[in-house]
Amino acid sequence: MRDTPPGRGDAQHTDLDEVIAESDQVSSSVDYCSKVSAFPQTCQEAIESPESENWKAAMRDEMDSLIENEKFILTTLPESRNSVGDRWVYTIKEGSDGA
Repeated sequence: MRDTPPGRGDAQHTDLDEVIAESDQVSSSVDYCSKVSAFPQTCQEAIESPESENWKAAMRDEMDSLIENEKFILTTLPESRNSVGDRWVYTIKEGSDGA
């Protein structure tokens, strides 16, 4: 059993501090990884990339699926309402099952 820092009580608090410190390191690593991703981060990047035709086809397929399943209807927004935000996430599915 290790010594606990002053004012920390028992060793469990020390372990929690270590977990928090490790999660902070993981978060910064994940943030860094997303910044160096080979995948487009915005729609503009996708349509300007060398693979733009593939990204456009994937976006068309996704929109067709949303419309076919009645999950998306293009309509006029009433003046007193705000739209819900959205964004495209670009990645490539690796497995044969689409996962």
